[in-house]
Amino acid sequence: MKTLAYAVLVATAFFTAAPTAIAHERHTPVATLQFANYVPPAKSGRTRQGVYLISDDRGGDLITYAQRVKRVRSESKLVAFNGTCSSACTLYLSLSPTRICIMPGASFQFHRAYGASREMNQWGSDYLIRQYPKWVQTWIAQRGGLRSGLMRMKYSYASQFLRTCRVATT
Repeated sequence: MKTLAYAVLVATAFFTAAPTAIAHERHTPVATLQFANYVPPAKSGRTRQGVYLISDDRGGDLITYAQRVKRVRSESKLVAFNGTCSSACTLYLSLSPTRICIMPGASFQFHRAYGASREMNQWGSDYLIRQYPKWVQTWIAQRGGLRSGLMRMKYSYASQFLRTCRVATT
């Protein structure tokens, strides 16, 4: 996992990471985060928010990721993408765009669910599509839908819909 020990992420609204983290090695709480052109919702500017850096996450069990995303959503956590987010990790895209930023070079890889019965794999694929925002659904549909091979969405496309994180070195 890449470390950003050399960098301090500075938030426009000065969000500070909570001491708790998602129990997953590829999700690192970071000190603070700056969202380009970020305007925080009225209430969030007054509360301390955790910020999670998702870096080179290959995904995993769909149910596990759905639970993680639900927890991040309920705790109003901020999420920053750095590197590749693949497979079930892409469920984080279902969060409000006001809670997400991406760093230059970030990308997302999508594929059809697999590893269970035919019916469960179809359910998993349908679930993923329903969770994604319209712009992701459209991108996937334009490429023929989810399939067994990986489809890579580059930063250049995703940054049209998501804010770019700013990293300040110390």
